Amino acid sequence: MIRRKSTESLDSRQVAILLWGVSRNSVEEVIVLRVRPVGEIHAGVRLLGRESGLIDAMAYGARSQKGSLRGRVVLFARGTCYLYTDPVKKSVKITDL
Repeated sequence: MIRRKSTESLDSRQVAILLWGVSRNSVEEVIVLRVRPVGEIHAGVRLLGRESGLIDAMAYGARSQKGSLRGRVVLFARGTCYLYTDPVKKSVKITDL
């Protein structure tokens, strides 16, 4: 008989990691290599990560006047980047830099 861990004390993120073995959120040290406009207020960003290499991501609201990523997503900016990966859409979103 196989004993399974009880999931009562785990939050939804930990349960997802147990079931699928993948976390959608990640933290990476990056350098911004390219920023290109997408639509009116979004930006497509190419990042160079320490562990992951080249990453193509979207920065939603990065070009809007009140966007939280507006001053952070600039060419050759360096820092800790919080990424959200959506496996269904096969996209990466920058949540904070």
